Amino acid sequence: MSQKSVNGSYWQTPPDGRHQILLMPISLEERIPDDHPVRLLNEILDGLDWTAWESKYSGKLGQPPIHPSILCKVLLFAMIRRVRSSRTIEYHIEHSVEFTWLVSGRTIDHSTISDFRREHKKELDVQIETAMAELETNDSIDELFDDGTSPGKLPPQLADLTLRRTMMNEVLEQLPDMDARRKAEGIDPKKNPA
Repeated sequence: MSQKSVNGSYWQTPPDGRHQILLMPISLEERIPDDHPVRLLNEILDGLDWTAWESKYSGKLGQPPIHPSILCKVLLFAMIRRVRSSRTIEYHIEHSVEFTWLVSGRTIDHSTISDFRREHKKELDVQIETAMAELETNDSIDELFDDGTSPGKLPPQLADLTLRRTMMNEVLEQLPDMDARRKAEGIDPKKNPA
């Protein structure tokens, strides 16, 4: 296609040229709607106890590390979005608003992601196996009760940020009782937390 035909009077012209400087007075927080699934993933993983993961770091050598919860969030969200390569995840962290929001604007290279995955393979495998089982169950339920909700939005009962946080706090308050019951049943809550 010739440049002349693209810029002819028939075709739509862009509002600004590619070299036009743009001011975008919007924060990352504003770019992600309250009902976006990445927020739910972030809230769930923020509610977990990361002390076992944190104990693997010396806290003395090198630059301050990226918290393991951030890297887990990235890997799980990449799985949800069917992104499997560390290099592709790195690309999404730099170019996708969802990933950039999830890492709070950090730059994380593919080797950091890959090294983290390899070092924490056993822990990640357990988390991923559990998550995959839940996804399979949820997919089956979704097929039965498909309400046509877009995958880019949370279901209506989880869409309101304040209500969702209230519900999440209620569930988190129940976890110690659930762990105590599991312990009474002979299940080690440290190995298999509620």
